[in-house]
Amino acid sequence: MSTTIELVGVTKRYGGVSALDGVDARFASGVATGIVGESGSGKSTLGRMIVGLSEPSAGQVLVDGNDLADLLKWRTRRTEYLQTVQLVAQDTTTTFDPRHRVRHAVRRPA
Repeated sequence: MSTTIELVGVTKRYGGVSALDGVDARFASGVATGIVGESGSGKSTLGRMIVGLSEPSAGQVLVDGNDLADLLKWRTRRTEYLQTVQLVAQDTTTTFDPRHRVRHAVRRPA
């Protein structure tokens, strides 16, 4: 299944603080993407929105041109989507099995 995820003007606010402000990005299926930045720059917030754990305050997260918020309302479509994306937590000590070499851990899906 080929999936394109697109962020259009995505903003996330917590109270009066903006974690993200007008982010535009496009992610293609089959391409591993790393998000880097300073502490507090919104990396985790962005990842949480892409996997559907958080909704933007403004803007849209689109999956193959369809709004992710609408897609997640339907159980079968939500399950299908969640099988196509994977969030790797920042704390790699809980993400990777220390008994395996890194090559093995990233080659084989969990």
